[in-house]
Amino acid sequence: MTPPVLEIDGLTTSFETRQGRVEVVSNVSFAIPQGESVAVVGESGSGKSVTALSIMGLLEGNGTVSKGSIRLRGRELVGLSNKEYRLIRGRNIGMIFQDPTTCLDPVYPIGHQISQALRIHKDLSKAQARARTVELLTMVGIPDPVSRLKSYQHELSGGQRQRVMIAIALACGPELLIADEPTTALDVTVQAQILGLLQKAQEETGAALLLITHDLAVVAEMAKRVVVMYAGQVVEEGLVDEVLNQPRHPYTAALLRSVLSPDMSRDEPLHIIEGTVPGAHDMPGGCRFNPRCEHAFDTCLTEAPGLHDCGSGHRSRCWLAQRGERLEVSV
Repeated sequence: MTPPVLEIDGLTTSFETRQGRVEVVSNVSFAIPQGESVAVVGESGSGKSVTALSIMGLLEGNGTVSKGSIRLRGRELVGLSNKEYRLIRGRNIGMIFQDPTTCLDPVYPIGHQISQALRIHKDLSKAQARARTVELLTMVGIPDPVSRLKSYQHELSGGQRQRVMIAIALACGPELLIADEPTTALDVTVQAQILGLLQKAQEETGAALLLITHDLAVVAEMAKRVVVMYAGQVVEEGLVDEVLNQPRHPYTAALLRSVLSPDMSRDEPLHIIEGTVPGAHDMPGGCRFNPRCEHAFDTCLTEAPGLHDCGSGHRSRCWLAQRGERLEVSV
């Protein structure tokens, strides 16, 4: 049986701080088969980006994968040296970061930055790499791609810079594509174009897609499965249609109620999740969501729930789900 493109099992990522070692991601597990899209959703501070950086081997110096496994096509990535990881980044895993201005080098033209990846990982000649770079810029919708080879990032719009990031991520035909908030700070029209481009690229290459976002509308459009994270843990996971229409965790339901609906009147207040995501040093006892949960009861305050199988691969880290109770919420 062919292994999933990406398989994460019990991933725990920790950071050394002045207050001691803290877990920022705790016991996270999920898999992405070839050609499938999985979205990871949650508020800022939920551990989404740290999970992606753990996969890429790009944690800061004080961060480390302290437990668990990350396998790419069955190959263990945890424990690889930086030299070994460099051979994988770009060639086997491509990543689109949320802010291209901090990832594109302002010193070199964009054509050089794309072609360098091709020459390193694909062993192409200078002429071959240039021709492939033009193809990639054409594919991602950059107008007049030949003349744009000499353009610097400051000469491009925000949407064009993001397209260049996608071209770099796709350059070597990676098996796994990670997109971390790829439409941040883009207007609605450009967001739709970028998402359409990602869908088209995935269909053409057959790559697995890990999409990190806080936007549930993007999840509904782009992904087959969704992983909901809160305070470093997976709190719900399942098929997108099932999770978004029948959430089994109060946090997922609260996120859904916080989304603007076309049916809402101008006078109707938007639902707000009271409080904030706890910091790594301030995790509450029991369920980590209990201080903000309108359904919390005594057990939630003292005992941490595990992920309960609700059927059809739908899992929820909630005592209500384990007791077989449905959430009385309107989403």
